[in-house]
Amino acid sequence: MTAIDRTGLTFSFPLVFPRGHRHPSQPDRPTSFALVFTMSCLCIGGVCIPYSAILPLLLVGLQWLAAKLARLGLLPDWVGKKLGVSPSGKISSNSSTATSCCNSNNKSNCSTTSTDSEHETTDQPPPIVHITSLSQWQSLLASCQKNNAALIVKFTADWCKPCKQIQPCYVDLSSKYCSRCKFVTVDVDGEDCDVLSSQQRIAMMPTFLCFRDGVEVGRMSGGNSEEKLMEWVGEMCR
Repeated sequence: MTAIDRTGLTFSFPLVFPRGHRHPSQPDRPTSFALVFTMSCLCIGGVCIPYSAILPLLLVGLQWLAAKLARLGLLPDWVGKKLGVSPSGKISSNSSTATSCCNSNNKSNCSTTSTDSEHETTDQPPPIVHITSLSQWQSLLASCQKNNAALIVKFTADWCKPCKQIQPCYVDLSSKYCSRCKFVTVDVDGEDCDVLSSQQRIAMMPTFLCFRDGVEVGRMSGGNSEEKLMEWVGEMCR
């Protein structure tokens, strides 16, 4: 185990393969597999998984298993109610509760960025709104519902490298589809925004969601494929 800096550690796990799986002339050679852990997340490939997402991941796994059991008639009713699984095996969504997640302390915390974007001229696309609080999210989601506009949301964090790598592509897409969709980013480290990310079951970052009429209609995760993001946004903004 080797310390990288104050914010991360690298763990190397030697893997020795049996001689029977190699050519006889080749000696046994350990292979190292490294994972980089930061104080708040685990980054693998094109996604970062925050430690706080462990419980949501377990919940998703339990719901999947419960849905299978419910279809077979083997799931007790009280377990299904606790996990939000109907007797038919359908998993209820928490997306509709997103607008009620503000607490009483966040009464007038909306950023002026969202209102400023409404006054932009048609010659210049509105900037991407950066959500940093639950009240700001609530206000923007309600505004999109009122105007019958689709809302594209990117869940991100300052410490997420894949999130930063995919951001230029996200900005380009926001300019291309600005007349059809509203583009925003949500900082999961913002004021009580961990509650929002938990309600939306954000298990890794970046994760992109699309809302219509306040209801989630699509999602994708990962920041290592611009082509995949372009295809997904194009489909959501039809």
